[in-house]
Amino acid sequence: MRTFVDGRRRETQIGEPRQIERIAEAEAKAAKIHALSRIEVVEIERRAMRRFVAEETKKQRNIESIAAKALPEINPEAQPENMEEDWIAAFLDNCRLVSSEEMQTL
Repeated sequence: MRTFVDGRRRETQIGEPRQIERIAEAEAKAAKIHALSRIEVVEIERRAMRRFVAEETKKQRNIESIAAKALPEINPEAQPENMEEDWIAAFLDNCRLVSSEEMQTL
């Protein structure tokens, strides 16, 4: 059988249409698998983001609660500008994990 494809003459094989169909089906299946895996990745990213925001919100709430309790205790003659950054970082790092009201007042 002779046909013209893109203006060129070429020979076609008896099973060629079925082969083209199988290739198209395989490519469609691969595209579907790729799309489904991307959806799964997006879902896990969304869950991770929700968890991250919830954790960070809790940490921030703890820090602010402890800071609010500590502020009235600051000596009026204190010089906060002279505090070492490492001490502040360590203090905040410890504060973020303390949610117990009793522990926050220590």
